[in-house]
Amino acid sequence: MLDGIKTTTGCESPFIGFRFFLSHPRLWLIPLMGTLFAWFFLFCVFFIVTYKAWPLKQVSHTLYMFKSLQALGFGALVALILWMFIFPFVLNLCFERLIQHVYMAKGVTLPSVSFFKTACSGGYILLKTLHWRCFWIVVAAVMIFVCAPVSLLVLQMGIAHTALLDGCDLSLGVKGMGAGQKLMLIRKHRMGIAAGGVIAGLVSCLLMPTILVWLFWIPGIYVGAALWVHEWDE
Repeated sequence: MLDGIKTTTGCESPFIGFRFFLSHPRLWLIPLMGTLFAWFFLFCVFFIVTYKAWPLKQVSHTLYMFKSLQALGFGALVALILWMFIFPFVLNLCFERLIQHVYMAKGVTLPSVSFFKTACSGGYILLKTLHWRCFWIVVAAVMIFVCAPVSLLVLQMGIAHTALLDGCDLSLGVKGMGAGQKLMLIRKHRMGIAAGGVIAGLVSCLLMPTILVWLFWIPGIYVGAALWVHEWDE
């Protein structure tokens, strides 16, 4: 437990991390810049793919609506793939210091760990959790042809689940744990991570109209992961 903050479940961790991050403005700069870059890049990719897949107006009205929703689904799918395999390394670079500051603010003594070591063990965890990332990609792809609007919801749940997963990985690395030990703990808490990711994804959809709050949500998930992870070895 960190200074009276108790995060008993993965479902609670994003909300507690969000509150903690909002209440510490000195931690905002680099995480918000990283999140803003990620969302801007993903939005550009989403827009370009959707534009390229947008149907011609010569088709019937019903088919046009169906193809338009599919185009949005394809945009969401490509954005999700990029998030799953590219942005974990980008956001880990932005959020490593954030998690270190969270722990130091609570009086946790941290070992000296190089970013190279953290990145290497993070890559190992990414490979070992590939099935989760592929799961969200497959679900999003199927939803494009079954119920295209749902693919946008799947996008948010996949992003949030991966953020919580990578946040746990990064937090364990900051605490000096090796790849094998990290994998064991992540597997032990995999259901809590999955449940927390789904809940956080649903909340992300609600926060989308409030762009500024949405930008704070992903860093909050990482902070929540750090606070939750600290309880795993207690």
